Amino acid sequence: MDFIQDLGQLALGSRLKRLSDQMMTAGQEIYREAGVDFEPRWFPLFRLLADHGPQTVGEAAEALGLTHAAISQTARMMTKEKLITSKKDPRDERRRVLSLTDAGRDTLPRLRPLWSDIERAIREIVEFGGVDILAAIDGIEQAMARETFQERCARIRRARELDKVDIVDFAPEYADDFARLNIEWLEKYFEVEPVDEEIFANCASIVEDGGAILFAKIGGTIVGTCALFKVGDTFELAKMAVTEDYRGRHIGKTLLFAALERARELGAESVFLVTNSSLVPATSLYRSVGFRVTRSGPHEKYARGDLTMEIAL
Repeated sequence: MDFIQDLGQLALGSRLKRLSDQMMTAGQEIYREAGVDFEPRWFPLFRLLADHGPQTVGEAAEALGLTHAAISQTARMMTKEKLITSKKDPRDERRRVLSLTDAGRDTLPRLRPLWSDIERAIREIVEFGGVDILAAIDGIEQAMARETFQERCARIRRARELDKVDIVDFAPEYADDFARLNIEWLEKYFEVEPVDEEIFANCASIVEDGGAILFAKIGGTIVGTCALFKVGDTFELAKMAVTEDYRGRHIGKTLLFAALERARELGAESVFLVTNSSLVPATSLYRSVGFRVTRSGPHEKYARGDLTMEIAL
């Protein structure tokens, strides 16, 4: 059993590392058998200096796509073996310039035939695999340059967490969360009005009067909320808020769909809301699910409201 192989793409890094280790070990044996005191891991920097002349550590790092620390570490080992020198840049003493020593240049004629042999052996191995491995690696590197591995994982994690959002109903222990989330939102964009304070002080009455309060929960954390106020034969969607750290994950949209579904269950034929025209992302979201503007101008209930929207269910 080859467990690394069985893990498939999940173990791609480990499998490439294993393959690299095998090739590095083989390279050490090739140099040893040829009587050349050289390490495979020195090859990229040594070849860069041989082909392009002296390089600063920064220039070498950029050319090889490695960190300054990695270049410096390799340079110290090669300097110890007297293959290269590392001297202060006369134009900028903060930088160090790397170049081949006479001993390094003398070693080149012994290395070049070995590199030719290694390249031919690698070509045979790649041809046996039947894949243009260099083109595949180029594609992977371009994809990671466009969006890093960390960025991709973060994006996928956000999508996964969105799938894990639980919508739960009001319970007395969530009353403080209802107030906290809404006050956070109001203080950022507007101000807490007396009508808001009355609602927060007795939010359970929303449910008692035939409405509903919904919460978005991730793990054990309440991250969003909205309420349906029963107003005669219809419902008002209000008090929708998502905490700052969880915005951008479509939690508001998840709450919105859940609220509209709850309104249908409660027998509503339509739902209206009061918002502010300056809240472009919010109004765009409402329009995207079917809300239409029915009134604009100052609202009698909320000083901040200048837009009334409604959706038929």
